Amino acid sequence: MNCPKAQIYDGVVFERFGHTLEGMVMKRYENSVIVKLSDESYEKIQEELPNDLTVVNDKNYRVTYKANANKELA
Repeated sequence: MNCPKAQIYDGVVFERFGHTLEGMVMKRYENSVIVKLSDESYEKIQEELPNDLTVVNDKNYRVTYKANANKELA
């Protein structure tokens, strides 16, 4: 299965610590992304991680939405 790679501000979903988590891509690397977890996802695993950022390999996530090129972030 050849899934598209996520770009900055795309939404992704992935599995970690036995939970399905979602978040937004903040930085793109060659084979992975840094994801800022949604508040709901971070609440599920806050004892496992020091903050709401985590690295996810390109093979381990699915893109849930594409960022709007004209979107302004608050």
